[in-house]
Formats: sequence, C-alpha cells, structure tokens
Amino acid sequence: MTEAPLKCSFCDAAASFGPYGTVRACEPCARRVARLAGRSDREARSTIWETVYAPAAEAKPVEHARPAHVDPEKVFEEFKRGLQRQLSSVDAETHLDLATAYRDMGLYGDAVREAAVAFDAARERKVAEEALGLLLTPTLLRPDGIEALRARFRMN
Repeated sequence: MTEAPLKCSFCDAAASFGPYGTVRACEPCARRVARLAGRSDREARSTIWETVYAPAAEAKPVEHARPAHVDPEKVFEEFKRGLQRQLSSVDAETHLDLATAYRDMGLYGDAVREAAVAFDAARERKVAEEALGLLLTPTLLRPDGIEALRARFRMN
C-alpha cells in the first residue's frame, strides 16, 4: 500500500519542500513565497514576515560613548550596501549565510530579502530547502504569516 503524497500547505498539490513545522510547499508555491519575500513592497511583506526586531523585555540597551559625528546606523547601512555590491546574485550559499546572520542580529527585513535571493539563486536542493525554511518558520514568519500567504495566493 502506497502512502498518499504530502500536500502543499497553500494549494493542496504534492509537496516537494518541507516540512517546516507543519508547513510544506510544492515547487510553484515555494517560488511564489520567495518572489513575494524578495519584493520591495514592505507593507505587503510586513503582513507575512517580521520586519522589526523585538528585543527581549529584560534586555536593556547599552549606552556607548561615541563621537557625535558618527552615526552607527548610517555606517552599518553603508557596510550592507558595499556588501551587496560585492556579492554575486547567483551566490546562493553566501546569501543564505547572510540571511541567517541578519536573522540572528534581529535584522528581519534584511534576512527575508536575503533568504529570497538565496532561494532564487539555489542550484542545490539543500540551499533552497534552507532558504525556504528561513522564510516559513518563526523567527521570520509572523504567527499569522501562513494564513496571510494563503490569502495572498488566493487573490492572485
């Protein structure tokens, strides 16, 4: 007796990615997830993925003395722009590593974007699985993110 194929969480086709918790995806839906994650429409993305780091309640910011003329956020943004200029859009593993690093630093919006690039550029199944896993599991996915994805897919 053969087992029925596991179904995609979005369209009920046979799933080829996952599980990520209880979520599975077929190839077309996985591509749609990555395409949506890579869009620059922050409002649409923010209904599905976390975009702002929410530090633990007990964490208190540490004040560091720094010269008044140095803006660390501007310095870091320039660093990220320089990094983007040097990275190849087809280097999936580096984009995946960057997505993981951004997630770990609490830069969720950047992590979502990099995971989408990694999925699109992946030549190896393992890299695509890991990138999609970042997009379809907490910390990046909002608690209601799967339902928001389903609703968006029904609209299109």
